[in-house]
Amino acid sequence: MNDINQQLQDWRTSLQNELSVLEQQRSKLNSAIDEKREKIRAIDKLTGVSEIGNGGPSGTATGGDIEDGAFTPIRGYWKPILQVLLEMGGRSRRARVIQLVGEKMSSILTEADRRKLPNSNFIRWENRVAWQTSNMRKEGLIEASSPRGVWEITDAGRKWLDDNR
Repeated sequence: MNDINQQLQDWRTSLQNELSVLEQQRSKLNSAIDEKREKIRAIDKLTGVSEIGNGGPSGTATGGDIEDGAFTPIRGYWKPILQVLLEMGGRSRRARVIQLVGEKMSSILTEADRRKLPNSNFIRWENRVAWQTSNMRKEGLIEASSPRGVWEITDAGRKWLDDNR
């Protein structure tokens, strides 16, 4: 019995040492992430970019209801949106695109993405799909002159998708 206890204690010590190393690595990574976020915020301030209300450049909540990093990054929606539009022949109705994007992203959406927005009945990831199509429209990836409720990929959107496969 003493041999088993000693082996368990040795294993426990080894696991504690590994955990300590991982926690130090996480701390360094969190510092690097915070530094990059601060630089992005500074650039956004200088360029007048504001994404208040749709996740901000770090892809985090604006209401502070869940810790940073709990959400799928907002740019993570772009590729699935454009893929769905392409798969649908280049254009589709808003509701159908949102549904198919949800199916395509189901394995990467976080628990936080699946929750309702604070003080709202909207699901966060669905709201982010809509906001990102708006941002993609501004970038020329989705047709700005499409009828209301219809999303359509542009040639620039096709090129962006090809470049980001």
